[in-house]
Amino acid sequence: MIITNNVNAIRANRYLKVNSTEHKKKFPSLFASEKGPLVQGRYMLRAEKNTQDGISFIQTADGYLGETIDILQRIRELAVKSANGIYNNSDRSYIQAEVSSLIDEIDRVASQAQFNTLNILTGRFSNTVNASASMWIHIGPSRDQRKRIYVATMTASSLKLKNEFNSYISVSSVSKANRTIGMIDNAIEYVIKQRADLGAYKNRFNTYIQGLMNSYENTIAYGSKKMDRDVAEASIYEAISSIKSQSALAMLVHSNNLPKDALNLLK
Repeated sequence: MIITNNVNAIRANRYLKVNSTEHKKKFPSLFASEKGPLVQGRYMLRAEKNTQDGISFIQTADGYLGETIDILQRIRELAVKSANGIYNNSDRSYIQAEVSSLIDEIDRVASQAQFNTLNILTGRFSNTVNASASMWIHIGPSRDQRKRIYVATMTASSLKLKNEFNSYISVSSVSKANRTIGMIDNAIEYVIKQRADLGAYKNRFNTYIQGLMNSYENTIAYGSKKMDRDVAEASIYEAISSIKSQSALAMLVHSNNLPKDALNLLK
């Protein structure tokens, strides 16, 4: 019996296994560095959508405030009318009835003003001290990249159209109607100030969106370039690995045949 020990074949087989293992480890990792920019880009897109949602919230609030302004202007018109001395008490009672009804309408608008079921004008987002009483908009892809929106309470009592006893402002006399004109002017100014604040929020959010999209485009472009480089590197490595594997396989076949050829010569 003849026992053969083919050292060359053992070495060739080991080299083939080593090359195969290195290929499995190396090839998937070539694309790992590309994931960072693309994932960051996804976060930026989410932040952009968040900011767009913030703008939608602002526009919704502003729309309701527009309704409130319209009502206040009508109340002021009625107060000016009642301040004229030509009207009698009966006339002013009808004017007062409409004023009271319009004040109730302001409360109705405030109670029904919602965004995604969140009440907007009843004080939920009005506190400038307590962080929980504000609307947080997360405008960036990272932690703490957020801004707060404040929306004042716009009920009739907060606008001083009702007192603590739930009594309406009065236009039942010339003097009371004259005083009411000044109170309505203050209420209108209060609402206009809030609308101006909302407009400033919206302008800032539009600026944030422009910055986000610029960063997103640059980040994705950088990630694409890295992917192109990684694909090229992967192709080259795949070709080299294939050549090495084929060479090792050829060496293994050749090494396995050498002992047989030698034995055939001895026979």
